[in-house]
Amino acid sequence: MGSGEAAGPAAGLHVKTAKVSVYVFSGLTAVGAGLFYSAVVTLSGSPTAGDPFLLQSFAAVVVGGTVLAGGRGGFVGTVFGALLLSVISQIVVFAGFQSYYSELAYGAILVIMVSVYSLPALIAKNRGARDESDGATAKRGAAVDLHPIASREEASCHRGAGVTPSGPCLAG
Repeated sequence: MGSGEAAGPAAGLHVKTAKVSVYVFSGLTAVGAGLFYSAVVTLSGSPTAGDPFLLQSFAAVVVGGTVLAGGRGGFVGTVFGALLLSVISQIVVFAGFQSYYSELAYGAILVIMVSVYSLPALIAKNRGARDESDGATAKRGAAVDLHPIASREEASCHRGAGVTPSGPCLAG
């Protein structure tokens, strides 16, 4: 569904059913992975057994191109992010550093990627605040009027004058 949820019904998609199905599937796969990890890897039911994977999961998703605020992202990008992070982890270990430096690398990559994704929004927000503080009355996204005389003539035509200084109104 992505960010075009309103277009779903127009395409014949039952949005609520699709949402519930996706969440149920996600929950079942998470339960399956948790049971597998708990039974095979840790051999115990420790509630903190998966904590080391939390940072890796977020970093893989963000490196894969998914914006944490929502809107876009995908499976292929997340898999690419996970592979890239595992390569970085192996490089850190093979370079002779302690394994906890890979966690530091994950954190640094996560901060950099979130900053890169947030930068355009921050610039737009600062630009809008600067326009408002300069006394600009134009709304954000409105076109800049490069021909003020033509605009005044169009305005007088729209008010019903019928004639402008440069001749009769051509707009119907």
